[in-house]
Formats: sequence, C-alpha cells, structure tokens
Amino acid sequence: MRFVESLKLCFLAASLGGTETLVTQPATSSHYFITPE
Repeated sequence: MRFVESLKLCFLAASLGGTETLVTQPATSSHYFITPE
C-alpha cells in the first residue's frame, strides 16, 4: 500500500470506464471475498 500511496500519476480506484490511469489492488478490492482455495 505504501507504493500505491506514493504514486503521483495514478490513482487507486476501480475502473471508471474511461481513459484514466488507475492502479488496482485486487487483494483488497475485486478479489477480497475470494478464498485462497
């Protein structure tokens, strides 16, 4: 998370459907509820 917070050109967000540059962290967003199995 420290890496993501230090970024200047990207934003941590879900896809907004546009041309923005985004960074995602699946472990805490889209894949959060998926079990390790």
